[in-house]
Amino acid sequence: MAHVLPILAAVASLGFEHAEAGILREPPVIGGMARATLGEGGLRSSGLRRTEIIRGYAQRYGIDWRLSERIHDSALNAGIDVDLAYRLVRVESSFDREAVGPAGSIGYTQVQPNTARWLDPSVTREDLFDVDTNLGLGFGYLRMLIDRYGSTRLALLAYNRGPGVVSAVLAAGEDPSNGYATRVLGGHAR
Repeated sequence: MAHVLPILAAVASLGFEHAEAGILREPPVIGGMARATLGEGGLRSSGLRRTEIIRGYAQRYGIDWRLSERIHDSALNAGIDVDLAYRLVRVESSFDREAVGPAGSIGYTQVQPNTARWLDPSVTREDLFDVDTNLGLGFGYLRMLIDRYGSTRLALLAYNRGPGVVSAVLAAGEDPSNGYATRVLGGHAR
């Protein structure tokens, strides 16, 4: 938050009423491009655009503003597509923070406790019920898988089935598809 204060102070001095609410923590990403430079309409318009994006997703998925904001910001922090983040949370947990899957996966992104400990040894099972911890770990893990496989579809399959299974199926020359990636991506297969 300390790195945000100079930005908020500068924006507040311009009279931007939302600066104190902290809505300019990260520039919005639209179509993979960050938009927060003065040359592209200034901080005011990018902050307003961010607000519109968050509000739009909150309305689309019937979730509250704060959850929408946290999903949005966590996706940007992890470097994943914002739309993909909302779709993942919808499929994994139906936006239920307390969701626990049959195999023990937890929270919004249904992170397995063993995967969480592998990503961050200090994380406990209870920590996975924390919104920011869960979203950060889930989206960070998905980002790692996208980088590893070079494909959102394969990364989603590895997220769902496990990277070992997906890699073994691919090595055998077979298709690891199980319908999961289609559920998340819908008509947006990549």
